[in-house]
Amino acid sequence: MDSSPHKTDAAADDNGDKAKGRAWLPIAGFVFGIAVLVFIVYFVGLETIYEPLAKMGWGFFLIVALNGVRHYLRAICMYLAVPQAERSFSIRDALSARLAGETINTIAFTGLGDAAKAAMLNRKIASEHSATAVIVDEIIYYITSLILILAGAIVVLYAYGTGLALNLILFGLIFLGVVILLGTWWVVRKDIKPVSWLIKKSGDRWFIPRSLARKRDEIFEIENNVIQFQDQRPKAFYILLGIIIATQILSVLEAYWAMQMLGLTVSMVSAFIIESLTKAVNFVFFLIPGTIGAYEGGNSLILQSLGFTAGAGVALALVRRGGILFWTLLGGIILLWRGAKTSVEQLAESEGE
Repeated sequence: MDSSPHKTDAAADDNGDKAKGRAWLPIAGFVFGIAVLVFIVYFVGLETIYEPLAKMGWGFFLIVALNGVRHYLRAICMYLAVPQAERSFSIRDALSARLAGETINTIAFTGLGDAAKAAMLNRKIASEHSATAVIVDEIIYYITSLILILAGAIVVLYAYGTGLALNLILFGLIFLGVVILLGTWWVVRKDIKPVSWLIKKSGDRWFIPRSLARKRDEIFEIENNVIQFQDQRPKAFYILLGIIIATQILSVLEAYWAMQMLGLTVSMVSAFIIESLTKAVNFVFFLIPGTIGAYEGGNSLILQSLGFTAGAGVALALVRRGGILFWTLLGGIILLWRGAKTSVEQLAESEGE
């Protein structure tokens, strides 16, 4: 009779130890990324990076503004993804949730921030609607990003005739992108709920968290909402698709304008290639928080392949990361404010009792 509480405590301690162990993963990834960035700056040379950066001036605020416009457009997508009858929140609430979530994605693993977005919206709407809004927005974004990557890889192969190693990488990107797109189409076409199916088939096995298994019905509902979104709400789907395509175009324009302000002559086609291959780097190295180090190194290699210097690639990455960091800091302020507000509310509740 007395053994069950001890088992519960032991299980809790074990889960706590696992959580602490996992907490080191983003820290290790962040430290690794910083080390890579320092090595890249040392290898490329600080002067070659500073020379184009010195030409940026006030143009940097245009990059910050473009980042902000993209965040706002994606917040609108989250807002519109919720049925009108359930929208008991504003676009400003969606923007706050997005900025806070992207801050977590920058300092931790991609995915944790998306869960935070849904949790913040969950204060205003039911969890199945908040999670659906975040997932639909992300899926449409990633599908359009994959199409952008495929198009960029094809343009490079057709127009530049690069070396064998890079050609193999590009063909690999094209193959992987096509497989993912076809797989996504097949899942939607066959109305498959992959997470629910995995939970059902796995039963009580160790790799399925109990908290996830307990929410199986809720997860099924969310997956059903996501898969049926286009069929049930076609008008909203195409509006979201149009908005996210606009954010992709703004990303290409940002790369173009940043290059121009760095004093580097570049065509719109080259800017398109830079953005598409940069997205490919972000996909491959998504486990590194904020893709720090990988982002700068990838830009360096991409611009070198287009005939620019490695320093120009790092300078471009640093300018664009500066725009990202501005909104990351704002998201951090939102997280701290929300945390303080929750603590005050909990204290008021405890005193009321």
